[in-house]
Amino acid sequence: MNSQFTPFRDEYFEMDKNTLLTEIEKEKFFHDMVVGETRTRSWVYEDHSPPNYHLWPLLRYLGELDISGKTCLDIGSFDGMSAFVLAERGAAHVDATCQYDLKRFRLMRALRRYEQVAYHPNTDLGKIARSFASARYDLVIISAMLHHLTAPLDALLETRRLLKPNGAFLLETIFIDDPSPALLLNTELADPIFGAPTLFAPTLPAARGMLQLAGFEIESETRLLGGGAARETNHERVTFLARARKASQIAARTKKTIEIHESAPKLGPIDFTALEHDETPLSEIRYSGPEGSRTLNIWIDTVDSPLQPQARMHPSNVRTCFIAGAENHFLTLASCIPDGAFTWEDVHLLGARYPAEIMPDGMQWGLKQLGCLHVLDYVRKLGLARVLEIGPGFNLYFVNHLPTWCSYVGLDASGFYDANIMGLANVARSRASVETVDALLGSTEGKLAADSFDACISVSVLEHVPTADIAAVCRDMFRLLKPGAWAIHSIDYPLTAIAKRGRAWVDALHQAGFRLDDDTIEEALGGAAPPLETGDQILTEPFSIRSRFSEGYRKSIWGRSDFGRNRATQGTFLVAAQKPRSEGRV
Repeated sequence: MNSQFTPFRDEYFEMDKNTLLTEIEKEKFFHDMVVGETRTRSWVYEDHSPPNYHLWPLLRYLGELDISGKTCLDIGSFDGMSAFVLAERGAAHVDATCQYDLKRFRLMRALRRYEQVAYHPNTDLGKIARSFASARYDLVIISAMLHHLTAPLDALLETRRLLKPNGAFLLETIFIDDPSPALLLNTELADPIFGAPTLFAPTLPAARGMLQLAGFEIESETRLLGGGAARETNHERVTFLARARKASQIAARTKKTIEIHESAPKLGPIDFTALEHDETPLSEIRYSGPEGSRTLNIWIDTVDSPLQPQARMHPSNVRTCFIAGAENHFLTLASCIPDGAFTWEDVHLLGARYPAEIMPDGMQWGLKQLGCLHVLDYVRKLGLARVLEIGPGFNLYFVNHLPTWCSYVGLDASGFYDANIMGLANVARSRASVETVDALLGSTEGKLAADSFDACISVSVLEHVPTADIAAVCRDMFRLLKPGAWAIHSIDYPLTAIAKRGRAWVDALHQAGFRLDDDTIEEALGGAAPPLETGDQILTEPFSIRSRFSEGYRKSIWGRSDFGRNRATQGTFLVAAQKPRSEGRV
C-alpha cells in the first residue's frame, strides 16, 4: 500500500461514487450491509437466515451505549460492519484491525467517507500488544473471534490493557451449553463445531469466568436464540457487555479468582495490584439498557441499527406442519433428544391418581410422548423463550424439560381434575418458579396480555375443545402470541374422524391469521403435502402401550418386538403454525 496514505484515507477515497459502487458489486461480502440503494449481500446469511443475526445483540448494545465522541477499537473487523456502525453512531475515532487486507472494507469505508475509521490490516493480537497504547479506548469490540484464537484468555487480558478504567467491552462468542466451566478443544469434540479454524469453545460459565479473571465486571449479557434453525445446530452464541474494573470492584469473583488476583496478580499484560492504585481518568461511556441476563430471538425480536438490511422473517427452512403423527416421527425425534427426555418425575403424580397402575394404558402416553418431543424440538431449535402451555393438568413434563432460558406459564381451569392432585401439581410447578393461570384458552382477555408469548403449546389437550369453540380458541391463541411466534400442539383424534377434525382446525388456524403453509398440510386435510410414505405407520394406541414408561421408551421402541398390537382407535396430529410478522427493519 502506498505509504503516502494515512490509516484514515487511501486511494479509494479518490474514486467517484459510481466507480466505488461498481467495484463493490464485484466483491463477495461476509456482512450484509445496506447504504442507500446499495446492498452488499452475504455469502453466509442467505435468504433463509436473518442477515447478520449473530451481530444483533451487539448492534442492540451499540444503540444503548453513548458512543458519540468516544474512542473505539474493533478487533477483527473483517468487512467492517461493527466499525462502520460505530462511525454512524458518532464515534470520534475508530481503529479497525483485521488479519487480512480486504479491498471490500476499503471500498465501503470510502463510499461512506468514514474518515474517523483508521484501518489496520495484517494486524494480529501480537501486533496490537506491541503497538497499541494502554488505557486508550472507551469501547473495544471482539466479535466471532474468540473460538479462532490459540489463547482466548490472552485476548481478554489484552483487551483489559487497552481499555480505560470503566471502559466498555463487547464480547460476542460461541459457547457450548454445558453447566461446567470448561474451555473445550473443538478438535476433540464428538460433534465438532463447523468452521476453520475453530479451536476452542467455552461453556457459558467459562466465558463469564474468563472475563472476571481478566478484570471485567459483566454488566449485561444477551443469549442469542433461534440459531438451531439457522447455522448454530450444535452450539449457541452470547454477547457480553462488560466493564474494565479494578479486581476489588468485581463483585461476582469466585474465591479462586480472588486468590489469583491477590497472590499471583501478574497475568500477561495486567498487573492487578498496580491497577488498584491506578488514577487514570474513568471512561464516561454510558449505558442506558437493562442490566443482567436477557435473550434475543432472531425469528421474533427486532433490532434497529444503521446499515442493517430489512429481512423476511418467515424463513422457508422453518416449516409449519399439520400432519398425522407417525412412528418415524417418534423415532426421529427420540434419536436427537437425550435419553433423559422422559423421567419418572414427569409422571409421578399419576401414581396418586391411579394407585393400581404404574402407567395407565387409557392415558395414551405413547401419543403424549410423541407430542412432548414434537413441542420440545420446535422450542429448542427456534429458541422460543416465553412459553404458554394449555391444559397442563398434573403433567409436569415441560416444567422439567424446557431449556433453562425459557419462562413458563401454565393455563388451566380448575374443576377438570381432582383438587388434591392439582394442588400437588401446582406446588411442584411453583417450586420450579413458574406461573399457573386459572382460565381456558378462548377466554383469556383480561387475564393474559396480547402479544406476550413466543410459543403456545399443548399435548393431547385441544381435542377436548368443542367444534363450535375451535375458531374462538384459535383467535385467542393468535392474540396471545407475539408477531413471529408459534402455536405448537399435538391434537388427538379418533381414526374415524381424522378428516373432519383435522379440517376444522386447519380452517380455524387459517381464519385466525396463522401461517400454515399448504405444502405442509396433508392432502386429506385440504393441503398439498402427500400422505404418509408407503410402509410408514401412524402412531396409534397400540404403540402407546408398546412404549409405556414401565418399559423405558428407548428400550421399547428399539429393543422389543413382542408387544401385542390391538385394533387401532386413536392417533394424533402434529401441529406447528406461525403468527406472521410483516417485513421491516430488524
